[in-house]
Amino acid sequence: MARASLRALVTAAVRTRRTRSAVAIAGIAASSLLVLVLAAALRSLSEGLEAYVNGAGGDLWVGPAGTDNFMRSGGFIPLEWEEGLKALPGVSRVDPVLRSFARVEAGSRHTTQLVLGWRGPDGLGGPAAIVAGHPLTQAGEVMLDRTAAFRLRVGVGDIVRAGEVSYRVAGLTRGTNLLAVQLLFADYGAVEDVLGTYGRTSFLVVRVDSGAAKEEVAARVRKRFPMACVVTRQAFLANNLYEATSGFRPLLVLVALLGLAVAGVFVALLTQGLVEDKRSDVAVLLAIGTPATTVIRGALHHLLGVMAAGYLAGVALARATGWILDDCLPTVALTFGIVDAVVVGVVFLAAGVVAALLPILRLQSVDPLEAFRP
Repeated sequence: MARASLRALVTAAVRTRRTRSAVAIAGIAASSLLVLVLAAALRSLSEGLEAYVNGAGGDLWVGPAGTDNFMRSGGFIPLEWEEGLKALPGVSRVDPVLRSFARVEAGSRHTTQLVLGWRGPDGLGGPAAIVAGHPLTQAGEVMLDRTAAFRLRVGVGDIVRAGEVSYRVAGLTRGTNLLAVQLLFADYGAVEDVLGTYGRTSFLVVRVDSGAAKEEVAARVRKRFPMACVVTRQAFLANNLYEATSGFRPLLVLVALLGLAVAGVFVALLTQGLVEDKRSDVAVLLAIGTPATTVIRGALHHLLGVMAAGYLAGVALARATGWILDDCLPTVALTFGIVDAVVVGVVFLAAGVVAALLPILRLQSVDPLEAFRP
């Protein structure tokens, strides 16, 4: 009974005023929100490319010599290679993809899109997911990324112009936003007519038979077509990620790290303030003979509760922000990861504990007479 009473007394003494606790929780929540949003923005750089390349259905990408990505590529390969590839052992399916950039207009609005000529509705190299409408069924249709559609203020059934040609929006895609540019899918023949690339294509997308080794099939393709650049899906994704993000990824990484550092310092200051605020109350406990270790444990227990409440509130706010932006402003892409949340939680916990440790340890040397000073 005495032990329970002592524990209750210590808890009451080290617990900070509700206002200060609320301010600390709000500050930690805001810090968590800031860092998690920065991390989500950084992660979003690769989300669109990963979704498209992994969902395109190809195991190998075959292009002109020296072309290992479609973000900054040029040149063409003979379309007749398609039949030669299909005849190789281990090859299940082959489809061509034509790529080009185009200015897409709707009324007074316009964007630049990375156009992919695709043999819809089920050819390799198509979109990862369709969120509205349907796949292409005729040459006069296109499929827009939902972000591009938001920017152009168009939807399924509306008309957009690319060059001198008008197209009807057949569907909206997801996982095709590359931040700086979005993917537009059009009928392969229509893109071929616009570019005049008859008998030539940008890439041939190859699906390997189940059970066949991708590297072995890639080696066969290189041997059969020595002038081609043959890249596995994983390497193709890595090359595109490098080309798409090399210009601004370092800046976002720097901003995210600085945000994490500043937020960590802010959390540490909040935690230290909570400890210093209870100095006189701790002096009273020590004056009546309460063991210092008991006081320290009670203070840490209270601080961890405040930090956990602030951190969880920040995580909830970050996820809510992501949902709201995805629904109301899809041009701002945020991709939250569990790893990011864990890292932020660990850093904030370490910053708070370290910042509180010194003043908590100093509580052991508090003169009990401070309890009786005016």
